Amino acid sequence: MISRAVLLIVGFGSLLTMLFSGFPATYSGLVSSGIILVLATILPDTRLSYQNWFVLAVDSGRDGLSVLLSCAAIGIVIAAITSTGLGIKLNQEITALGDENLLAALILAALCSIVLGMGLPTAASYLMVIFVAGPAIMELGVSQLSTHLFVFYYAVLSAITPPVALAIFAAAAIAKENPISLALNALRLASVGFVLPIAWVYNPAIIVGADGTGVVDALLYVPMLLVGIAGLSAAHVGHAFRRMNVVERLALAAAAAAILMPGTLVNLGGTLVILLIAVNAYRGGKNVKAA
Repeated sequence: MISRAVLLIVGFGSLLTMLFSGFPATYSGLVSSGIILVLATILPDTRLSYQNWFVLAVDSGRDGLSVLLSCAAIGIVIAAITSTGLGIKLNQEITALGDENLLAALILAALCSIVLGMGLPTAASYLMVIFVAGPAIMELGVSQLSTHLFVFYYAVLSAITPPVALAIFAAAAIAKENPISLALNALRLASVGFVLPIAWVYNPAIIVGADGTGVVDALLYVPMLLVGIAGLSAAHVGHAFRRMNVVERLALAAAAAAILMPGTLVNLGGTLVILLIAVNAYRGGKNVKAA
């Protein structure tokens, strides 16, 4: 147990140290893996036998093959976007759609960010998406800081979004699980995260410094946002202190949407509805336990 704890601490410690020191992610991961293997060989409790070294080589090749296939699919997507001029066309469509409906334009920009960010490293996905979708979003009146965070957030979420979901395929290879079912579960659990970027576009107070907002503005809105996130999660899973019925789940979802909308009175109304439903569910749960 102590040997495994040492491997965990040294492995992650070396990885984080190299990343924060400015080394590339691939180089940091390779060196950290080497450190773990050397340390595991030195420690008697974790020392690999000849048979385990063979299993390690076979499993590594098999898992790497699944990642390689995903990277090949990513290359096809990127080549198709650049050669057909789809990126420029998407930029124009987002701008045109935003003149009529900002929410629809933001959803289209989010889909664009997810597709263009498929399987790429964080920095690469951000740079690719910001040049395609970024100017279109800023033309809709969104601040520069909010736009960059919006694009970056969805580009990162592409790592768990089917059909590519590169992070899911890597995790599935480690856990030896079906990547498709794992990707769908990850998408379900992270569904609230897909809403947050739209929230800070409509409510810049979340981002201190965007559109002249300050700390006070953030302190006034962020508690309501946290209540909205809890309400949206409860509506999604169907449980908060007790099982929620369909009407309660729809009310929670509508109240969470009201908190995401601009307008202090609308935000307060949505917060109040979620709190009332939560108090009622808490009392109902206590009564069920007492019975």
